[in-house]
Amino acid sequence: MFSRRSVRGASIVAAAAALGTAALAMPTQAQAADSFFHLTNDNSRLVIAPKTVSEGSQLVQKTVKSISQRQWRQVLNSDGSVTYVLRAKIFAANGAALNGCLDLSSDANASLQRAGAVLVVRVCDFTLSQKWQRKFQSGDGTFVLQNKLSLMNIDVDNNRPNRLGAVIIQNDVPETSQDWRRTNFVTG
Repeated sequence: MFSRRSVRGASIVAAAAALGTAALAMPTQAQAADSFFHLTNDNSRLVIAPKTVSEGSQLVQKTVKSISQRQWRQVLNSDGSVTYVLRAKIFAANGAALNGCLDLSSDANASLQRAGAVLVVRVCDFTLSQKWQRKFQSGDGTFVLQNKLSLMNIDVDNNRPNRLGAVIIQNDVPETSQDWRRTNFVTG
């Protein structure tokens, strides 16, 4: 039989091992920073960012900078889609600072979604309008992002002078304006 002392000793060793494993699983600050990235258009080399950090702010293309309102992280959803969460908090209508997600400007049914609608950042609710299917291109690291609700792709709207650089949804077209890649940012 085991003595009470040996059982207690084994329990302490097991608890210490579990704590050590848990500590190893915790991301360091550097690892946590690595989970953020830019969503970069492969054609323009500009990144997706909201005009402001207010709920409903339109998404536009901006130059690459290491500021939190130009950085995203992705959340993998149970259906295989991803939701993009802005690193900076956004301010809701009531003034609360909340997580903001890349979103359609409307939660209307797919049949009511219109090509050319500008994308926005809204409080994360993980509904279909905030879910994106990544369709990888031919091995070059680029992908097309198709919305699960609208079934349209993220595109850049550089051909409309009244909304130069807007980020929109568009029907699937064989244009590089719909090619995206995740790029890391340089801190400093």
